[in-house]
Amino acid sequence: MTIRSTIKRISRIYTSLFFLLFLLSNTSFAQSPEQILLSQLDQVSKLTIDDLIVTDDYTSKGIRHIYAKRSIAKLEIYNSYAAIHLINGKNIRVDNTLHPF
Repeated sequence: MTIRSTIKRISRIYTSLFFLLFLLSNTSFAQSPEQILLSQLDQVSKLTIDDLIVTDDYTSKGIRHIYAKRSIAKLEIYNSYAAIHLINGKNIRVDNTLHPF
């Protein structure tokens, strides 16, 4: 083997490893909208994922908006909702009328 072929081989290995790490970093840390809501709300200790019904989750102009309603046994509670607005995963605003029971 020549030095040139060895360098090409090492370069391919590093490129493959970099690509693999890039793919893993984008997928392994993904959170569901429910998990994001729970992590951002004040009442984390009293609410579970089963207590939330996500009604909308979209991104507009770089801001992610997640809306949810409070539920008990999958029945929605009237006028009990949460809205979280995030930029790059950082909370910029929370609207919360969820009532713990």
